[in-house]
Amino acid sequence: MFFPLYQSPGFSTVLIELNLKGTFRVARACARPMVEQGRGSIILMSSMRAVNVEPGQSIYASTKAGIGQLTRGIAVELGPFGVRVNALAPGIVATPLTRPITSNPTWNEAYAKRTALGRWAEPEEMAGPIMFLVGREQLSHRYHDLCRCRLDSDRRALRAAVEVVTHLPVIPRNVATRNPL
Repeated sequence: MFFPLYQSPGFSTVLIELNLKGTFRVARACARPMVEQGRGSIILMSSMRAVNVEPGQSIYASTKAGIGQLTRGIAVELGPFGVRVNALAPGIVATPLTRPITSNPTWNEAYAKRTALGRWAEPEEMAGPIMFLVGREQLSHRYHDLCRCRLDSDRRALRAAVEVVTHLPVIPRNVATRNPL
């Protein structure tokens, strides 16, 4: 197998702890003060691997798909309290986890040429979409927008930068009587 890290004992446990359980713990900790103040925005990190899996990445892809469902669930639970929850699902990003791929010229080029820009994204490039999602708070408070950012630039799956999945009416504050935390 090309990516031996996935074969190491305990790696699946680490991925589940970090990607899924860790994401939940951070969202829960951030949600508490936001619920108290009646507004806020939580942005979780998913991945294009949530919908586009390659051999050897099943557990990683599963955790990222789980983050998508976690996002939907938390959004429904916190929406009545004025807290918006979104997930960013970027395409290929040069990070320490992807270093075994980016350091191999053949693999690096193979991945890069499948993107619209012909290159790997840098982590800093996630700031723009995150700021867009955080900035949605200044828009209408009548609807809760559950958005999925698609930065998946694989030519087989080009999509609009932001795809609105659904609109959920925000329940008036006096109706939301049960604290989800």
